[in-house]
Amino acid sequence: MMMQRKYPIIEQRQLRLPERQGPLGLGRRCRDREDLPEVLAHHLLVYRVRGEYVVDNGRLGLDDERVVEADHVSLVDVGRDTAVSVPLTIPSGEDAPFTIVTTFNCTVTDAVTVVREGQTEAAKRLDTYLRAHQRLFELGQYCELAEVNEVRVSTSAQIQAYTQLKPPVIPGISIELAGVEVTVPDALREYREKLRETREQYDLSNHVAIQEGTQALKEDHLKQALAAQQQNGTLERAQQVDEFAKESPARVWAAGLASGEFSYADLAAQLDKRERMVVERIEREQEELRRRWEVTREDELRRQTWRREDERQQLALKLELIKEALQRGHGDEVSLGLDELIRQMLEPGVSVASGGEERQSIEKNGHDFDGEAAEEEDSGD
Repeated sequence: MMMQRKYPIIEQRQLRLPERQGPLGLGRRCRDREDLPEVLAHHLLVYRVRGEYVVDNGRLGLDDERVVEADHVSLVDVGRDTAVSVPLTIPSGEDAPFTIVTTFNCTVTDAVTVVREGQTEAAKRLDTYLRAHQRLFELGQYCELAEVNEVRVSTSAQIQAYTQLKPPVIPGISIELAGVEVTVPDALREYREKLRETREQYDLSNHVAIQEGTQALKEDHLKQALAAQQQNGTLERAQQVDEFAKESPARVWAAGLASGEFSYADLAAQLDKRERMVVERIEREQEELRRRWEVTREDELRRQTWRREDERQQLALKLELIKEALQRGHGDEVSLGLDELIRQMLEPGVSVASGGEERQSIEKNGHDFDGEAAEEEDSGD
């Protein structure tokens, strides 16, 4: 339990009757300052004189008859709204309990009553008052320590309702509820402290790991940059070799080999490169020629096919015309046409077999025509 100063009676003393002053002890009686407690501005002295209580508000002197005859004195704190805190522990759902601190504002309204009733410590009376509310000790028994905020709400509401329905009563003192606080249990405080230390250690380790990772990343970037520079230098060197070789290969390579600018490995690589370029160029030219020849050949075959088809169609048309003329009895008029048709059919590029078949057909038709003509002449005779 937390330490609580004494309130409202700060100090009490038993008093003895002082000795008389003056020669031979014949003078008046008077108390010494050391016989009485030290009085502050918000304090009062209450004397007990022959069973009665007398309040000294600072006007009674040390030689006052009531002060001299008093057998007891009490120092009372009459300050307004003096805070009196009452701690209580209530069980939780774990091993450690919750601690509830209830604070009251107290003001002494009657110092004599306080002394007469012996209200030396108001905190003890208020502790007894709160413990009489049994429901208060049941609020946290199903809560874990981490649920301290929920316990704060429930206990505060419970105590406020309790003080309104049944206000605390201490004779000679007015009391008002100031507030309710549920402190963090020591076990939870230690756990959070360890958790905080663990988190700090983790953050520190994570920070160190990030720094190390960043440093490693910087070193990797530096290596990549150096490799890129080396690669760029190699490319630039190859480009220089190509440019020198384009100008005057013999002179450039001779001067480069003599000065050490180029090595024989560079020369061999360049010659091998030029040889591959020549071979590739020849292959490309051959491929282009072959492609052109195939295109030209395909075009020529296509044109020949079209030409033969045109000639065939023309011969077929002429043949039809001659057949029609022969059927109508105009054989003499188409004799020249037959000779020309036979000649065309025998020219190169025209199918002889096809022409022969057409010729045989024409001759057959002509023979039939002559036979029919002879028969007509005989019948006429």
